[in-house]
Amino acid sequence: MKTFKNYIIEKSFSQSDIPESFWVVFDLEEMVDELKTGKVKGLKGISSSSEIEFAFLGVARDAMLQMDSESLLKQNKITRIMYDNPHYLVSNNMWGLRRLYNARQKIWMDQVFGNLFEQIQKIMPSYNKQLAYDMSYYGFRNVDYDWSKKTNPKLKVNNIKDLAKVVKKYIETIFSEKTGIPYDVSLNTMQGILFKSIKVVGETYKDENEWVIKDDILTVPKGSTLYVLTKEPDFVNDKVYDVVANNMDQSSMDMFFVFKENDINDKYIKDISLYQRLVKNDIMINKLGKRFKIVKYDLDDFKQKQSEFWKKGSQ
Repeated sequence: MKTFKNYIIEKSFSQSDIPESFWVVFDLEEMVDELKTGKVKGLKGISSSSEIEFAFLGVARDAMLQMDSESLLKQNKITRIMYDNPHYLVSNNMWGLRRLYNARQKIWMDQVFGNLFEQIQKIMPSYNKQLAYDMSYYGFRNVDYDWSKKTNPKLKVNNIKDLAKVVKKYIETIFSEKTGIPYDVSLNTMQGILFKSIKVVGETYKDENEWVIKDDILTVPKGSTLYVLTKEPDFVNDKVYDVVANNMDQSSMDMFFVFKENDINDKYIKDISLYQRLVKNDIMINKLGKRFKIVKYDLDDFKQKQSEFWKKGSQ
């Protein structure tokens, strides 16, 4: 019989790295149909930190899943982002760095190398003051578009040395042509600069604690907890609820006339758009009740906790 340890076969993590729960934040309306099946396509990133609720929930996202780690690891192929390992972050054609910078477009080198070049520029004074000055003066971080467009399809980077060769060549050719100054950076020096630069990048993003679903399909364990931001109206009325639920395709303006036709008291009219959102969420939540533990998270309470969290973090 397989034990939980049989599933710990991924080199990016060990038993000690596994949290009690995994978390993911999203827009409920966009994912409700897939959540009913327990299979969510295209959702790659989840977090081992519950603190993502304060960083991402409420920013165009109104729902969050808390999933048992043991169940999730048994049902999914998953890898942990190793923020403290530059070798990992540049392997597989810089997959880790691309993930950190959210570089998903086909021509991703502008975004990744632009950010990386900015970090190199900050570190360069410790190695070569003249080159550091030139980088600042001539805008080193502004990656040459023609170079990135031409290089992107054939780039093959799997380790620090591979990346050092690419950056060294860029400095000694593309950047040198821009400044009119010849440069000669040793490969060993470039590797040291890149290692330090990528360590800083990893440190910057490490609080995200991201783990990635390898096959782009997240299987959500049954019984997971689904938190949904909501706000109860000042008054509860079954008739209002039924009228809104039976006219979900109507605009807020049209609902004004629907309320009038159904003799809904005028005191409810000012909250038409609020009722539409709450009823829609309530209907979606009810559809998911058999698969998940539903927790309604009061919006005002959440905002208060979020404010306290950020105040504490800034002290």
